Amino acid sequence: MDQSWLAPGQTAVVELAVDDTVAPDLEVAIVTHQAVDSRTRYERTLLGEDLGSTLSGGTIGFPLAGLQRTSSGTRILQLGIQDPALPRIRAACP
Repeated sequence: MDQSWLAPGQTAVVELAVDDTVAPDLEVAIVTHQAVDSRTRYERTLLGEDLGSTLSGGTIGFPLAGLQRTSSGTRILQLGIQDPALPRIRAACP
């Protein structure tokens, strides 16, 4: 992903390079954590440290095979960021 910040209502597009021929039943899992509240914590999260608590219902998973495949063989994952001012969307992923 080229950017580290998304506003509510925006969609992050992530390209995954995965050899799914080795294990065709792979699943992608997304885990959401509490908001980062300081520059120091932000820098730690980039290192995989101090991620904070996992949000309630903050883990979703879906089959890798369900993601669009590009001509180069990578998979495209799109993550919509819920706007807290709008009714909650519980759409299926991807």
